[in-house]
Amino acid sequence: MNSLQIEGRYPLKGKVVVSGCKNTALAVLPAVLLTKGTIILKNVPDIVDVQTMVALLRDVGVEVEYLDKHVVKFTIYDDVEWNIKSIKASSIRGSLFLLGPILARMGRIALPYPGGCNIGTRPIDLHEKGLRILGYDIETTSGYIYGRKTRDTKGDLIYFDFPSVGATENLLMAAALTTGYTVIENAAIDPQVVSLSAFLNRIGVKISGIGTRKLVIEGRQKPYEVGTVEWTIPGDYLEAGTFMLYAAGITGSKVHITPAYRGFLIPLIAKLEDMGINVVREDGGVTVYGNENLSPVRIKTLPFPGFPTDLQPIIGTLLTQANGESVVQELVHDRRLGYVNYLLRMGADITTLGQSTAIIRGKTPLFGTEVKAENLRAGAALILAGLLANGTTHVKDMYHVYRGYEDIVGKLQTLGAHVQVIVDES
Repeated sequence: MNSLQIEGRYPLKGKVVVSGCKNTALAVLPAVLLTKGTIILKNVPDIVDVQTMVALLRDVGVEVEYLDKHVVKFTIYDDVEWNIKSIKASSIRGSLFLLGPILARMGRIALPYPGGCNIGTRPIDLHEKGLRILGYDIETTSGYIYGRKTRDTKGDLIYFDFPSVGATENLLMAAALTTGYTVIENAAIDPQVVSLSAFLNRIGVKISGIGTRKLVIEGRQKPYEVGTVEWTIPGDYLEAGTFMLYAAGITGSKVHITPAYRGFLIPLIAKLEDMGINVVREDGGVTVYGNENLSPVRIKTLPFPGFPTDLQPIIGTLLTQANGESVVQELVHDRRLGYVNYLLRMGADITTLGQSTAIIRGKTPLFGTEVKAENLRAGAALILAGLLANGTTHVKDMYHVYRGYEDIVGKLQTLGAHVQVIVDES
């Protein structure tokens, strides 16, 4: 498996064009199963998780044609396969988004239990609860999720105790093929939920309350006959945030990131400014000026519009270079702090309290060593550690990073980072 070799302490300069949003793509691709006709998706990110999802759509009977590296044509006819046997489905969390549309379209499903990043307990109870309210029986056994229609499905009120992004997206898709009105209370309002809702509107689903905690979906039983519909996946705000953090910690860095939707990045920009980083909005994006004189801050992850859990490991790494004590509280996923052990190996001074809180004392010099990307965002954080460190860092198991970042190595090289892929002999 390949590793990334990083020579640290080189300023980053130039421009990054952000790829299509991973999380939006992984929800919108399964949503094509709600239609009959042709969907052309543009700005599809060329990443491992999306490639896996495209393969799964082929497996269930969708005709797929790449018109371009980032433009994919999907043609859907009548029935699709409900019994999913491919082991690929258990390799990504996103395969869970097949549950709502296939179950609503076909009345039953057998789906290998989804995989993805090991970032803690990720139950599917809210998905199951909502689908049962709509008229489906859900059972998880022997590594599979089984679902079947047990009564006439019709719209109803679904209330979430927690504004789960995945459950909101799955229930949006299931409700699209459910007769009547479905109301989702305490829905997630994250960017990918808003984008999925916009796509569903584009194919004919009637949704009101987009961007609010209350979504009302007027559904139907038959797939939406769309003829040919084109839709563009927006840029990945988490990738934008990642490169903003990469640029922030070394004096002399100046990186323009585009597109960067400021509304989605407000929590990150606020914290960077609190740390003393100059962030300028210009030319459809943001320019970040690096600064090694950083102030400590407190970070608490929360559902959007709170600070995003996906950026917590990366900003936590940057805080090792702040002048004083910072506190990071992870309140969304219970195993997001695994990257801390590798930072300690590199010289950081961090104390963890349970699985949710890290006290980061800076400023401590980091030293290059061998580390391992145990999940997507931890891998991105360790790349930043290598960029900040003295000497050479090797980030192993880069596969996890490639699952969510398109051409991250090439983009870093364009900015002047001294990075190269090393093919491991093992």
